[in-house]
Amino acid sequence: MIAIIGCGLWGMNIVRTLSEMKILSAICDADSARCAQVSQKFHVPILTFSEILTNQHIKGVVLSVPACKHVEMASAVLNAGKHVWIEKPMALTLNDAQHVFALAQEKNLQILVGHVVRYHGAFEKMLLLIHSGEIGNILYIDCVRQNWGRVCPEEKDVLWSLAVHDISLVLALMLQSFPVKVMRYVQSCVQGGDQGMLLLKFETGVQARITSSWCYPIKEQRCVVTGIKGSVVFDDTRPDGEELYIVKHDISKTRPFLSSQEIVAIAYDYRKQPLTRQCEAFINAISSGVSVPTCGLEALSGIKILSSAEEIIL
Repeated sequence: MIAIIGCGLWGMNIVRTLSEMKILSAICDADSARCAQVSQKFHVPILTFSEILTNQHIKGVVLSVPACKHVEMASAVLNAGKHVWIEKPMALTLNDAQHVFALAQEKNLQILVGHVVRYHGAFEKMLLLIHSGEIGNILYIDCVRQNWGRVCPEEKDVLWSLAVHDISLVLALMLQSFPVKVMRYVQSCVQGGDQGMLLLKFETGVQARITSSWCYPIKEQRCVVTGIKGSVVFDDTRPDGEELYIVKHDISKTRPFLSSQEIVAIAYDYRKQPLTRQCEAFINAISSGVSVPTCGLEALSGIKILSSAEEIIL
């Protein structure tokens, strides 16, 4: 039912998950030796891209390929009448992202963009807590995603490569509201654009800060949402089941300092990995027509944010 193009580092994780779910129909990769190894290991046929496009049994195609190929290949998939999963970023320009989104709309097909953190059980629980008023009105959001990492110059810079995940989180937390102001700062520590920051301001007054780095010795993957009555912390570097907690406090304009702090662990269902949830969402979108959380429209908003950001000059 599902074919994947690209069996590299991340693509292999998707191959493994789709195979475990017994919905992997075909693989394709430019490296024929790698493709043969994957085919043998997972007992899945190798097809060319053209063969995948014309195969009537394949309903959805995963593109785990370099970002520069996303638009051309996604357009071909959609024109073939198949749903498409595009790894992040959706595209490298706003015009290209708009083209892919418009084509999917025209063909009445689904787009999933691989912002996998959105499918983490802890983040899904975080959304429920915040939107139920657990911490009162949101004051600010702080996201950090940094570590020593594989630099991806083909994805422009670290914001286009990593911050897209956190933009997706912020948009979900803000109920898809678009910021009224966006500023960005990018610097090169080791090589081009490996450290960066985005500042987003929303009409409600909520501000969000997103920090990203490929060049940082401590692994940090954290989203903190602070409200009047507390802060919800999602720390993806903690052990399974321990990533989510609330720091209870009381902040107001008349009392700007913390009056008390109480840390409360929040339980959530961690039995399924985020990638498994993402695969399930893609299958459900194909069968039901209901958009996934990381749909083309949300990804397009993320590309608009990255494209419209004003440079901070220091």
